[in-house]
Formats: sequence, C-alpha cells, structure tokens
Amino acid sequence: MGISTFLHVPSPGLLKQFLEAGARKFVFEGAECGGHVGPRGSFPLWEAQLCVLDDFLAGAKNGTAAELQLLFAGGVHDERSAAMVTALAAPLSARGAAVGVLMGTAYLFTEEAVSAGAVLPLFQRQVIAAERTDLLETAPGHATRCVRSPFTDEFAAVKEELAARDVPGREAWERLEQLNVGRLRLASKGLERAGGELHEVGEERQLAEGMFMAGEVAVLRSAITTVADLHASVTTGAAGFLAARLDALGIEEPAIAASPEPLDIAVVGMACMFPGAPTSPPSGRTCSPVRTPSRRCPRPAGTPTSTTT
Repeated sequence: MGISTFLHVPSPGLLKQFLEAGARKFVFEGAECGGHVGPRGSFPLWEAQLCVLDDFLAGAKNGTAAELQLLFAGGVHDERSAAMVTALAAPLSARGAAVGVLMGTAYLFTEEAVSAGAVLPLFQRQVIAAERTDLLETAPGHATRCVRSPFTDEFAAVKEELAARDVPGREAWERLEQLNVGRLRLASKGLERAGGELHEVGEERQLAEGMFMAGEVAVLRSAITTVADLHASVTTGAAGFLAARLDALGIEEPAIAASPEPLDIAVVGMACMFPGAPTSPPSGRTCSPVRTPSRRCPRPAGTPTSTTT
C-alpha cells in the first residue's frame, strides 16, 4: 500500500548500485526531456541500462525479472517513439519485467492541459509554435531545457556578463539559479510571489519573463490533441506501428510450436558386459558368433579344471 516510488537513474553505474541495494523500480530519462536534464540522450541511456539489467539478471535468482518496474522517458510522444521502447525492452518484457513509458511534454499539447488548468493558454501556444529548445546551464551538470523565449535570451546575456566579469563559479551558479526562481510558475500559471503572496500577472509579463519548460518533443508536434488520443497513440497505435513495420520488412513473428501428443510406446534400455571387448560399446567382431571369448582359467593348485565366459 501507499505511494509507489521510482528512482530516476541517469547512469549505468548508479543503476548497478541501486540494483545491488535491492531497488527494483526505475525511470530512465534521456536528455531530450524538458526541465532538468541528465548527461545522456535516450537511446544511449536506454541501451546502457538494459545491458546493466541483463548482466544483473544473469546472476540473479529465478523470478527476479518479474520484480522489475521500468519507465522509459525522454522524447516519447507518439506511435513510433513508443514502439521503439517496446522493441528495445522486449527481451525484458518476455522475462516478466513490467515496462512502461513516462511522458511530460506530450501532455502540454492536449486540450485538457488548458481546460483542467495545468497551464495557461499562452504556455500551450508557446510550445505549439516552438521551433527549437534551449538548455539553460547554471553550472556543469545543472541544465534546464525549455523552448526559446525572451527569458532564454535574458539568461544567456546574464551568463555571458558573469563570465566576462570572471565571477567565481559558485557565485555565478547562485546568481543564475536565483534568476530561474519562479519563472516556470510565471509561465505556466501567470503567478508571481510578492510579499509572501501570489499575484496574477498578464500575458505580456508571462511571455517576457516566464520560462516555458518543455522537451524536444515540442519541436516535433504542432497540433492540439486529447489525452485519450495521446494514450491511444502510445498503446494500440504503437502496437499497430510495430506490426506494420514487421510486415513491411517481411519479418514474421516466430510461431510457437504445439506440444506433440504422447505416443503409446516405451523406450527400454539394456546394459550388457561383453568379455574381451576392447571398447564400449564393443565392436561387431567381438559380438560375432564365430568368435568366442571363452578361455581357460589358470588352475590354482588343488582345484578342478574349469572354464569361464
């Protein structure tokens, strides 16, 4: 019972440590995602993590694979991307692991994102119109992906100024982090904090000062959809996409052979000893009826003459 928690694991080394510690629920999110990003893109990260899991399961007890719950993230938003996850994780799925996808940016393109109040209309318009994303790096390993906006230009200018003034790394990092504070709330909700309270701002300030966090999916989509259609595309749509690709490539799914009916026969084995046979089994010459292995036994003193075969 309770909330099921997953570990966000951006590197193979960390995954090995968590597996050895007993963790079994993980998120593998590539750098194509929105917001804070990791060091690896989705494909290299996913492949590396699957190799770690394969090595771990090779030395684990039977049934361990069924304990795994894995979520793949970073660029997943349609039939093709979900089908890629399905194909990559198929060996683990076949062994009993639970595999799913985690999406974020794709939901920004749904009608419900605005109607339910998750984001304001301006935020959705910005991601729909996006032609590229920017990484706002406050320090090495600390970067945030968002769509280009007036704020991304301001951030770049401030960062360049700090570098020109040779501001120490720690101080520059703090200055840039402070610059980011509240920018997502301003962009998504049109709210800013002043005097300990939140106040609404208009679209003009929302656009000028807000940070519109989104992944690279933002430049791949350009139309509004619904949550139901989005979910259908990454489930039944992905399955259909895989089937169509298999058909186009002339690849047939391996048929599962039916178990044969039992036969009314018995297989009987027999063991024999062949005197004089140099090998096992004996040669045909040893078993030949024209050759007898009988020989006269040495006669101890005081015993009658006898032969043995």
